[in-house]
Amino acid sequence: ELRQLSRLHERRMWLGSGRNISASRGSAMLAYILLSLEQVVSGAGIDGFVQPTAEQLFSAVFAHDFNLHYLRHMIGVDWLIDSYALDAASTGAAMRFDLELIGGVPRVRGVFISATIKQQRSSVPLMPPFAPPGRSVFLDMPYNEFREKALTAILDHCLPHPMKAAIKQMKRGVSMKDVSGAQVVHGLRDIALAMLGLFCVVCTAWNCATYWRSYVAGSQRGLMKQEAGSYVSFEDMQPHTKRASPS
Repeated sequence: ELRQLSRLHERRMWLGSGRNISASRGSAMLAYILLSLEQVVSGAGIDGFVQPTAEQLFSAVFAHDFNLHYLRHMIGVDWLIDSYALDAASTGAAMRFDLELIGGVPRVRGVFISATIKQQRSSVPLMPPFAPPGRSVFLDMPYNEFREKALTAILDHCLPHPMKAAIKQMKRGVSMKDVSGAQVVHGLRDIALAMLGLFCVVCTAWNCATYWRSYVAGSQRGLMKQEAGSYVSFEDMQPHTKRASPS
């Protein structure tokens, strides 16, 4: 039963977290994550972003499981945890973004962490000596690439004013070629989806019209048969009398 409820919950979240909805509702959270990492990398404060500067930063953001899907759609990643379907935003899960310095180059490593259905059902601890929760690495790239990907996905008009100016300032330093290229890809995908939806609507309307014409034609034939059966000739209405044959 718990597995069935989990599948139902996953379908509900899939329907409520499309790309456009994710961009509008997830931009603020992704902007907060990006600005937090930017402060650590640059070592300087950001105007309009209320958070102290530190070389080592641990920042926790508490949200709903829908927000996990919003971030997943915006940065284009996938994960898989044992006992769950692909990209399932399970209850009590977490997305972790680690900033690591490897070979003098800052990198971002994203990890999705979630207890399995059996662990949640049994309410067992997730610390040793018990088994740890499931882990799935969904992102591992240089920080500059993550920065450009996040800036491309974030919608300025969906940000609160303290962060909006900071994100706009960061976007001015991003190559317009990268941003415009991503926008072209998103635009072509939207056009393809719109054409597919229009084709489905036309096919559905055509089928409905065909069925309706068949129904109307069948009804008319049935009425004609009924009307034909209700009429009788004048001769049939006359009493039948036996004529005497002449002798």
